[in-house]
Amino acid sequence: MHEIKSFKIFQTAKVIAVLYVIFGFVEGAILTVVFAHHPNPHPLRGTLFILIGLPILFGVAGFIFLVINCWLYNIIAARIGGIAFELTPHGED
Repeated sequence: MHEIKSFKIFQTAKVIAVLYVIFGFVEGAILTVVFAHHPNPHPLRGTLFILIGLPILFGVAGFIFLVINCWLYNIIAARIGGIAFELTPHGED
């Protein structure tokens, strides 16, 4: 049995922030297609926010929340133990 004792807070948060930016681009592309078929008084402003602002917002929010979550996890894991998991060598059943 293995246990995650702690996370490197900023490294973990950077990785997740990049994933959130990618999710923001995907969601922005979907929303752009959806909103393209609806009347919008400011189509360019809305599209620019969806394609540029949303991914940035997702990345920043993901980074901030993950910093807080990793910090809290490290505190809790030091007191009651970390997440336990079992590793199996690759190729074995």
